[in-house]
Amino acid sequence: MGVVAMEAQALGTPVIGFDAGPMREVIAPGESGLVVPPGDVRALREAMQRVMEDDDLADRLGASGPKVVAARFDLQRNTAAVEDVYEDVMARVRQP
Repeated sequence: MGVVAMEAQALGTPVIGFDAGPMREVIAPGESGLVVPPGDVRALREAMQRVMEDDDLADRLGASGPKVVAARFDLQRNTAAVEDVYEDVMARVRQP
């Protein structure tokens, strides 16, 4: 899980990361941060430079971060979803 990226977004910091693993779940590309192809260091540098030079982009990404985190990682909703999975599994186990 990209906890650092999640926490940064929750605090209104634009996040830039590789489009791999947990970053796909944590970053909303173009909304709360930017993603670049995995291992593409040049693209990473360019994305960082873009955010540092474009105050409007940085402000927009930063302002969206807390909303994205709240929507995607709501404890009650995520807990309910996990409980639904467990209930589904248990119902299948109980069937003859």
